[in-house]
Amino acid sequence: MVKNGMEPTEVHFTDNRSATVRVPPVEDVRDTTGAGDAFAAGFLSAILDNAEDLEAVEAGHDLARRVLTEAGATLTTDEMGVVRD
Repeated sequence: MVKNGMEPTEVHFTDNRSATVRVPPVEDVRDTTGAGDAFAAGFLSAILDNAEDLEAVEAGHDLARRVLTEAGATLTTDEMGVVRD
């Protein structure tokens, strides 16, 4: 897998196939700190939940997008400390 920032993520499979996954736009980027780590966390979490590779890349994009809209490498939590959607 090759992340390319705002450009599509390239996924290369062991059987020489490849695919690209579009990165959804983020309208209000507040801070890029932690976006790559968030992508990795979302991707790996999805893989551990038995997601297909391309679905896992989308999960990585989703979590990275959430971090990009927060100041610092954090996610907004509620009063109980639970991360809000």
